[in-house]
Amino acid sequence: ELGDFFEASGILFKILYQAILIRAYILEEDLAAAIEVADDMELDPEIEPIPPMYVPGFFARIELSLAQGEPEKALAFKDVVYDALHSQEGRFVMGRGFYNSPLEKGSMAFSFGAQIAEVSVDPGTGVVTVEKVTAAHDVGRAINPRIVEGQIDGQVFSGMSQVLYEECLMEDGQVMNPSRLDYKMPRSFEMPEVEHIIVETIDPNGPFGAKEVGEGPIVCTMQAIANAVTNAIGSPVTEMPLAPWRVLRSAKTRSR
Repeated sequence: ELGDFFEASGILFKILYQAILIRAYILEEDLAAAIEVADDMELDPEIEPIPPMYVPGFFARIELSLAQGEPEKALAFKDVVYDALHSQEGRFVMGRGFYNSPLEKGSMAFSFGAQIAEVSVDPGTGVVTVEKVTAAHDVGRAINPRIVEGQIDGQVFSGMSQVLYEECLMEDGQVMNPSRLDYKMPRSFEMPEVEHIIVETIDPNGPFGAKEVGEGPIVCTMQAIANAVTNAIGSPVTEMPLAPWRVLRSAKTRSR
């Protein structure tokens, strides 16, 4: 039953192939039989093979090859994981490296986004409520669309927090906020409805054609909310955050 599903995606197909081999190795099953099972799953000829360095389990297969050729120089993958997680400090196995972009510019790709915020403003108190945000973002390729939507949700929430709530009071370099209780942030039930529009342009330089979605959307959120408030009260609020007293002051200034 899984055959048709995995044939629809070259990425998932290759990951499944790798997973079968790694599972057989960790559980000490018959590796030759596992390879035969994996090879029976033929890739769609229209799908371009994925470079092995992008596929989970690639380094586990390198370790496997070493163990077969020179077992005295290799450690079992399951032993490395167990010893790391049960060590005195309990740290995870981490890898380090560096990457030089083949492009003259520093970034591999640039993402683009646009958002529309729908807000309501209480004319008596100046309290701003964000009702809905429509967020469109160019992510290159959405490798995992559900995670992309989650990232957009997080950026909308953080952007709303910065433009409406968060304020660090400073005086001569000294933080004047009495405590963290006075550093306001929105609560979960204040999260607005978010409509996600995922734009895929398949960037030639990104991994699998992907760009970013971890930071770009927040740049749009703050401006969209501020512009929506300006549209609602008829005049801009020139300071952040858009606290109720600032909103009332701006609205009264316009009415004079």
